[in-house]
Amino acid sequence: MKELIKVNSDLNLLADNKVLVRTISVLNWASTNGITDLVKELLKELLKELLMARTDIDSRTPDDIHTALTSAINTALTSAINRLHPETAIAILDTAKVVLGTSELDLNVRGGSNQETFLYTAVYSYFTHNTPEYLILIRDLVDAGADKTLQNKDGSSPIQLVNQFIETSNLKDDDEIILTAKMLQNMLSPA
Repeated sequence: MKELIKVNSDLNLLADNKVLVRTISVLNWASTNGITDLVKELLKELLKELLMARTDIDSRTPDDIHTALTSAINTALTSAINRLHPETAIAILDTAKVVLGTSELDLNVRGGSNQETFLYTAVYSYFTHNTPEYLILIRDLVDAGADKTLQNKDGSSPIQLVNQFIETSNLKDDDEIILTAKMLQNMLSPA
């Protein structure tokens, strides 16, 4: 909810640009529902709008649009990850890296009642749903600079979650999910 409030306050900066406001709203809806192709198209539209605004020297809208775009991307990424749409989250992350660059994308936003990061939620979702796309998302988040050491409000980090899974699992050491968990241990270990 906090992310939606942030997007809504950023949208207030752009109240006169109804097309942009509508596009950001539909982006959030499409992300929540895992409609990856629509998300990609909407992100292209937002980028076009940002580039057009940057050519208007007399306007202060480029900064406003950039702020709203950054906020919209973070909210869309949160929605896609939390609603179990890893392929949509990957598309958002890939586009965001191109549009904003990884330095401006806040991958360490904490959300939900447990104050979990994107990375924590992706690791948790992988073990809960055993969906291979989450492994790609986890790798992409780590490669983009997500902080591997951040803990949720209960003091658990992504690596601790992996370690807990391995320790409490009744699976054999050569089981595929255990081997994958060990790979994640390596990927998530602090450098």
